[in-house]
Amino acid sequence: MTIIGVNGMKKIKTLHFWIKKKSKFEDDSNSLLYLIRFLLFIWIPYYTIILGYSISKKFYNYAIVLGVAIFLYILALYLTYNIRILYGAILTCITTIVSAFILTEAFGWRCSFQNMIYITFLIIWYDAMMDIRIKVGLSLFITSHICILSAKTPFGATILDPATLEYRSLVYFNILVFSTCLSLVAYFYCTLYVDVEKSLRINNKKLKQMSETDTLTKLVNRRYAQNELAEIEKNNNWSSVSIAIGDIDLFKHVNDTYGHECGDYVLSTLATIFKDAMSKQGFVARWGGEEFLFVFENLNGDMALVELEAIRKEILKTPLEYKGEKFNVTMTFGLEEYSPNIGVKETIEKADEKLYLGKQAGRNRAIY
Repeated sequence: MTIIGVNGMKKIKTLHFWIKKKSKFEDDSNSLLYLIRFLLFIWIPYYTIILGYSISKKFYNYAIVLGVAIFLYILALYLTYNIRILYGAILTCITTIVSAFILTEAFGWRCSFQNMIYITFLIIWYDAMMDIRIKVGLSLFITSHICILSAKTPFGATILDPATLEYRSLVYFNILVFSTCLSLVAYFYCTLYVDVEKSLRINNKKLKQMSETDTLTKLVNRRYAQNELAEIEKNNNWSSVSIAIGDIDLFKHVNDTYGHECGDYVLSTLATIFKDAMSKQGFVARWGGEEFLFVFENLNGDMALVELEAIRKEILKTPLEYKGEKFNVTMTFGLEEYSPNIGVKETIEKADEKLYLGKQAGRNRAIY
């Protein structure tokens, strides 16, 4: 039993591998590709069983139709692996329509062979990239054949005896296969919608992150900070908010002495320090150039000053080395506690004024 089970799993994995093998062409719809292959892996055995039944009943004319249909299905399967999926899909639809038409006319409407024709409607409208003219043309082709079939085939007529188990077995088998195919197509439609929605959400999230992230430091940028500060001003989410502006002292000297790539290295290194320090108490944004904006959530000015001093001291003791050159940098901060009475804009202006005072007083300090 275990050996059979393992062998069975291997066969299922092999089948899954071949069904899920992607198209050679980048602009082909892999989702439509998988759907067509799944249907063909159902229809080829299904038609083979009906072929065997037709031969056993000496319905040789219909056996020939079924044999041709199986050959065309195999050809369509080949096309999905080696040519374009569009050709495989069209051949699958046409083969299904024509063979179902002939079998329905022969066996009668009540045997349910015509149900397979409805699957082709769903196939041709599944791929969003298929030319609309092809879709409309095939839809009209299918509709016309259903109308002709309905007119030519009386509903109750059948070459089989409706009272026999043989007839009921054929009907139930056809309904079972149709229901399986319909469920499969419905599953693909649902997963396609879910996958598209998921892809859109992921892409939108990535685009939003890109638009709100500084590419060099990986900190949030000025745009993100302004949006967050607008929310703070609008909703007053925290009991206390303090805002600080920090500027790297003599940063132009670093660029002039060691080069702009070294300046980028300094910005990225300090950004790591900022992110670690602010991870649980707010956020830090690159405000512009060598200026950074710090927003302390639920911290008043005195409490924020303690945190700023810790950041300043961490920067001071962090050794920097670029291409063998060792050096240190310092930062000056201006801090102001936010108040709804003055608003965010004026709070930032006051923090900037205190930053200027810190520069005037000798740099490497936090002014509150």
